[in-house]
Amino acid sequence: MMLDLHFNWNNNSIYEWKKLKYKKKKKLGAFPFLSIITSNTLALTAIGLFASMILFGNYFATVVKENFEIQVILERDVSDNDKRKILKTLESKPFIAEKEDTLRINFISKEQAAEKLTAEIGEDFVNILNNNPLRDSYQIHISEEFQSEQKLKEIKSNLEEISGIHEVSYVPNLLEEINENIYKISTVFLAITLLMLIIFILLINNTIKLALFSQRFLIRSMQLVGATKNFIQKPFLGRAFAYGLVSALLASGLIYAIIYGLNSQFAQINLEPFYDGLLIVTGILIAAGCLGCVLSTWFAVNKYLKLSLDELY
Repeated sequence: MMLDLHFNWNNNSIYEWKKLKYKKKKKLGAFPFLSIITSNTLALTAIGLFASMILFGNYFATVVKENFEIQVILERDVSDNDKRKILKTLESKPFIAEKEDTLRINFISKEQAAEKLTAEIGEDFVNILNNNPLRDSYQIHISEEFQSEQKLKEIKSNLEEISGIHEVSYVPNLLEEINENIYKISTVFLAITLLMLIIFILLINNTIKLALFSQRFLIRSMQLVGATKNFIQKPFLGRAFAYGLVSALLASGLIYAIIYGLNSQFAQINLEPFYDGLLIVTGILIAAGCLGCVLSTWFAVNKYLKLSLDELY
């Protein structure tokens, strides 16, 4: 007696069979990457921006110190010969700042001062007064070590004793106020950066746990066939490191693009020296991104390695 077997293959059955045939098998360590990279990139970008603001505050303070100057106003009847003597006296002072081995002293004639003031106020006050009340002066950049308020007062008293000098003028307490404000702002940004870093760690930890949830049975299967703990962890950690690196580089690119755009809009602010400081931010982001992903993955994989079969369900 022969058994006649008959299979009724319809279109749906053929489709399901082909889908099973060509279905891609899960690969060890191949957990979803798009959600991880996206969330990591956004979190690292926020951290990097706040860290960049701290660096910019320090950069701004440095620029102010480098360009801090006092104005040495001369008497009206000072001759050209006396001006040269005053200049030599000023050049001998230890508090004069240098740039590329050149003393930063600029002579401003009363005519130049009048032109500058006219451009600022928009009116030709010389024609209105029929006289130029301004005086010739020297603008002196002060070295950073002499920029305390006490030393500036001593410099002012010292220079005003020189014959031919009418007055020494500068903005009092300017540097101290700027430094104090920058310190306060930097402290706030540092606290926000640390808070963002904690949020990033929690976020990436939860994201990777969810991503590895679909791999828990594959991890268990590898254990059952005798795979060692290190063998199972290696592909997961390798991918986690790659995801962290890609996220950090994308975040760094976004930060550079944002700062470059701001620099283009405010061309009067030279941010090129500030780009060197961004290399530090990039290094911090790479370290945080890679370390955060690797550690979170290591803890997540270890968790599933320790769970029993019943707990996996």
